[in-house]
Amino acid sequence: REWRIYQLENSEYLEVSVSPTFPIVPKEKLSEFLAAAQIDEVAAEVNFRNWVREMTKSN
Repeated sequence: REWRIYQLENSEYLEVSVSPTFPIVPKEKLSEFLAAAQIDEVAAEVNFRNWVREMTKSN
């Protein structure tokens, strides 16, 4: 299943490649988490939070 991301611009929705809500999450990764959430929402949320923590750690 292909997920699409839309953003409202000038009173119309346009498909975009980056989520305005989660700009640090690549579209492919967001699709992975959404697909996992359809199977086990709690586990998907935990995995998503852990992934975000890893991505935002200070180097």
